Amino acid sequence: MSIFFYVDGVEKWRTSAAVSQRSEFMLLSMEITGFGGNRYNGTYPDFLEVDYVRAYQKSHVSNPGFENAALSPWTSWGGGISVVSDGNVLSGSKAIKATGTSSTAAEQVVAGLKPNTTYVLGAYAKVSSSGQSIKIGVKNFDAANTDLRNEITSTTYTKSTLTFTTGASNTSATIYFFKPSSGTAFGDDFFLYEK
Repeated sequence: MSIFFYVDGVEKWRTSAAVSQRSEFMLLSMEITGFGGNRYNGTYPDFLEVDYVRAYQKSHVSNPGFENAALSPWTSWGGGISVVSDGNVLSGSKAIKATGTSSTAAEQVVAGLKPNTTYVLGAYAKVSSSGQSIKIGVKNFDAANTDLRNEITSTTYTKSTLTFTTGASNTSATIYFFKPSSGTAFGDDFFLYEK
């Protein structure tokens, strides 16, 4: 794990020394000593103005919000899977849509996971009308071929999260978006990170 420091979009310093896996916090202060332990000897302003602070956790999902306007590297079966840019998007300008009179799904094999490690899978999904459902799930992550999933029946975007632990020799998992019956459902902003 590393921490990167940017000022005005330019990387000024990075470190992986003393970066822990426990909870961290950010502190903004006028007390400036420079980046990387180098003392700054210039003139300091007498104010601190911060537009924003962002913290990111790397997600293992490729094309998580379908913003490249294509399904790839997701694969689909059953027909009726597409990427849309209509009023059914949670964030950005694209989302995945599952529609039709039978079951259909999109899935992605996520590689590069660590064995015996706990991960959190999440996504946002909704259905077009009551009585329908969409399932967000993960499978093929352990020797027992466990399949975990949450069902969403809301007509407004709802966050779904699942926690799973990879097997002793598993370094990949298959995540999926599954519509089990007729209807229409939408998904957006998938994520998978180490807990």
